[in-house]
Amino acid sequence: MKDLVIAKYKGATPPASAQSGDLWTDTSGAKEVVKIYVNGQWSNVISDNQQDIEKFKRDWETNNREYADKLTAIIQEIETVKESEKYTRDLTGRFGDLDVAYKRILEQEKNDTRTRRATKSARAKPRAIKRDYTYIKRILRLFGRRAFNWT
Repeated sequence: MKDLVIAKYKGATPPASAQSGDLWTDTSGAKEVVKIYVNGQWSNVISDNQQDIEKFKRDWETNNREYADKLTAIIQEIETVKESEKYTRDLTGRFGDLDVAYKRILEQEKNDTRTRRATKSARAKPRAIKRDYTYIKRILRLFGRRAFNWT
């Protein structure tokens, strides 16, 4: 379990009982420097060498550029998905409107059918009445001729 525990020290002089992996913040100079204890000696965690610093900056900028490009691609994908969802909602709304319009057309057709039946029935009534009247008249003639000797 000791291997997982890293001791941290801070001061102008290095700690006497350091173990491999321990960190020490050296406050003896103008700037504080973080050092790590490896193979029996203290080494800077970050190099003071200007070339190393420049390499670190370039690597950091490259990584940041890569992450920025990835983030831009993700944002563009999200925008594309948002546009797709907008069009899907629009189409869904339009199909919903079509469904409502179709139901209205069916209802109107049903009403028109009722109206046509009523109109047909209204036109048919005088014909039916006339037909019934003619039929009754014929029956009465036949009956009257036979029963009452009508001519």
